[in-house]
Amino acid sequence: MPPGAAGPGAGSGPRRRPRPARFGVDVHDHPDLRPGLAPAGWTNLVDHLRGHGITNQEMLTAGVASTARNGNLIDRFRDRVMLPILDADHRVLGFVGRRNPTSTDERAPKYLNTPDTPLFHKGNQLYGATHLLAADPTRIPVLAEGPMDAHAITLASHGRYVGLAPLGTSLTNLQATQLASLDRSPIIATDADLAGRLAAERDYWVLTPHGLDPRYAILNPGTDPAELLATGQAAALNHALTQAGPLADVLINERISNLPTPDAALGAVAVLAAQPPDRWEDGVQALGDRLGLPAGFLRGTLKDHVRAWNTNARRAADSQLARLHDVKQRLTPAEEAHETPADRPQAATPTIERIPTRHGHDPRGRGR
Repeated sequence: MPPGAAGPGAGSGPRRRPRPARFGVDVHDHPDLRPGLAPAGWTNLVDHLRGHGITNQEMLTAGVASTARNGNLIDRFRDRVMLPILDADHRVLGFVGRRNPTSTDERAPKYLNTPDTPLFHKGNQLYGATHLLAADPTRIPVLAEGPMDAHAITLASHGRYVGLAPLGTSLTNLQATQLASLDRSPIIATDADLAGRLAAERDYWVLTPHGLDPRYAILNPGTDPAELLATGQAAALNHALTQAGPLADVLINERISNLPTPDAALGAVAVLAAQPPDRWEDGVQALGDRLGLPAGFLRGTLKDHVRAWNTNARRAADSQLARLHDVKQRLTPAEEAHETPADRPQAATPTIERIPTRHGHDPRGRGR
C-alpha cells in the first residue's frame, strides 16, 4: 500500500507520526482523515514494496512511484503528509500529499495527487468524507478550495457540515454531477481573497445547470477554513457556515456595485435566471427597486435568459463562464483597495444584501 491510510508512515511509531497539518489538533488516528507520512528520501516506499513482491510495473500503474531521469524507480510522494482519496463507499482510490511546510523546495507543488490510474482521475472525483454525506441526509456539503480546508470544515463542525474540494483543479462538471447526486445544495466556502472569490463565481456557473442553488459562507478577509480552525476560531468558521446565504446574491451585488446600471441589470438578471423559479419574481422586484428600473423591463429580460437556460443550461452557463475574466478585472481593484496589513485588525465581515425569498422555498428544487 502507498504511504497514507495503511502505508509505511502510518502507525510506525511516534517519530513518524504525521504533523497536525494546520489543523491545530493531532489527527493521526482520525477515522475519516486516515493520515500517513511519506518520509523524505527517494526510495523508501519503492524498497518497502519490493520487499513484499510488488513489481515496478504494479507500482507505476498504482501511481505510487515514477521513473527518474536515470531510469530508476523512485517514490512519487516524498516528505509529505499523506491523505487518502476515498469514494462514497470509503474505498481508497488514490492519495493527495501535502508538502512539508518547512520545505525549502519552492518547485515542489503544495499538493501532489496520485496521477491518472485505472481507479482514479482527479477531474472525476471530489475529495472529502463523502461517505458521511451518504450516511446522513441532514449533513450539508461544503465546497472549499483545498483538502486541508475541506477537513477543517468537517472537524470544526463535528460533521454537521462536510467539507469537499476539487483535487488540484477547478470544479469540473463530473464533480458537480457527484454533488448533485446528493440531492442537496452545497455551501461554497472558498478562501477570502480574490482567487477564492473567482472560484466561487466559477462554482456557481458549474453547479446551477445541475439544479443546485449554492450558498456562500463569508469569511473574514485574508482567511481560509484551515487557518480558522488552526488558530482556534472554529466558532467563527461555524458561524460563517450557519449564516451562509445564496451565492446568487453575492454575484448580483458585485454586478450592481461595479457596473453601470444597464450592464448591472443584464448581469444580475443572468444570475437570477439560474435560480429556482420561486425566486424570480422577488428577485425582479428587488432589482427594480435597487436599480430604479421598471419591473416589466426586467421581466422581459429575464424571460429571454430563462429561455436560453431551458434550451441548453450548460451552454447558457458556459457563456457566463466566458466572462470570468471581466469579473476578475472588476474585482482586482477592490481587492487591492481592501488589502489589510498583517499588523492591522481585520475588517468586519461584509454584509450582503439578499434578495427576498418567498416562504417555503426549497433550495434543492429547481424546475423550469
